[in-house]
Amino acid sequence: MEALAAATQASHLRKIQMGAKMKKPEFFPLFGWSHNKWLARPRPIEEDLKEMAECGLNIACFARVEELDLCQKHGLKAIINDQRLRYDWAQGVD
Repeated sequence: MEALAAATQASHLRKIQMGAKMKKPEFFPLFGWSHNKWLARPRPIEEDLKEMAECGLNIACFARVEELDLCQKHGLKAIINDQRLRYDWAQGVD
């Protein structure tokens, strides 16, 4: 395994030395773990999403389906929290 890692690193260094340009990603995800529904005193969802976008975040995590229009309005992509797919985290996994 160490040999593979060393060979990969050496290949990468050769490309840099030869002047190969690294391709920039078209999209780099930046997100907080969740938005305000976890706060002790939640704020209006739109206010929270707007501030997330203003801070440079580009994904709203665990957005509900009814929040998707607000995410789009503020230029955010979303990881969707679909209530139909509930999981009992306290129960654990078999």
